[in-house]
Amino acid sequence: MYAIVTRGSLDVMGYKLLGFTIWQSSKRIARRRFLANRQKIATSTVASVVMAGVIAGVLAARQSSQPR
Repeated sequence: MYAIVTRGSLDVMGYKLLGFTIWQSSKRIARRRFLANRQKIATSTVASVVMAGVIAGVLAARQSSQPR
């Protein structure tokens, strides 16, 4: 008459709980580190974009100046 609901073994549920706990802790730590270094990250990102633009410009100038 009554159906027995099986939700999985205790081992599987334990590993899910462990994984969830580690995931949440990692997110919290990463968020804290990002907020602490936000200005450094922003400065590095802007510098990288500028350098990529300069390199692309130099390469484009070299290609256009070479005879075919």
